[in-house]
Amino acid sequence: SLCPGHFFNQSENDYEKGDPNMYKMDASFIANEDSTRVVPKVPNWNLQRMGIEFKAGGPQWDPYDDEPGKEVETDAESREKVRGQIMSYAAHAFSYQQRTAFFMLLVNGSDFRMMRWDRSGVIVTEKADYARNYLKTGVLLELLFAFSRLSDSAQGRDPTAVLLSPGSCGWKRMDELAAPHPDDLDVEEREVPKD
Repeated sequence: SLCPGHFFNQSENDYEKGDPNMYKMDASFIANEDSTRVVPKVPNWNLQRMGIEFKAGGPQWDPYDDEPGKEVETDAESREKVRGQIMSYAAHAFSYQQRTAFFMLLVNGSDFRMMRWDRSGVIVTEKADYARNYLKTGVLLELLFAFSRLSDSAQGRDPTAVLLSPGSCGWKRMDELAAPHPDDLDVEEREVPKD
C-alpha cells in the first residue's frame, strides 16, 4: 500500500541468470499488471518501475553531500563507489527497458533520497530523515503515492516503444534480421592498415 498499483519486489541476494554484470539491486516497485511475469528474488530489470537501494547508514554510504559550500558529488572513495554503483544500476535499467527516465529511491539508514535518471544525468533530492522526523516520513509517503499516480510515460517508460509478442510477425522479422547474411560486416578483430 506504500505505492498503490505496484508491489515491492525484494532482490538483494540474487542476480538474474544471464546477467554478465551480476547486478543485484536490493528491491524495486513493479506494476501489479506485471506480477505474473516476475521471477522471484531477482531484480527483474525488465519490469522495474522504481529501483530501491538500501545502505547501512552514515555519510560514507551517501553518494551526495548536501553541506553548503561542498561539492554535491563528493570525492570520498566510499561515496564515489556508491555513486558508481547506483549509476551502473540506472544504466542497467535503461539497457533492459525502453525508457526516457528511471526513478530510484536510495535509503541510507534513516535517510532517503529520490533520484530521477535520464540520458543526460540525474536529479537528486536532498537527504531526508524519514525515521526520526515524522514530517519527512510524510514526504517519503507522498513521493511514493505521487509516483504511483504518474502515467507510464511520466514514470519514464518510452511511449513510442511496444513490446513484441513471441510468434508475432514483428518477432519473426527480428529473428530473420538476426540470422547471418552474406552482406553482414565482418566483426572479427583485425589490424588497421598503416599508411
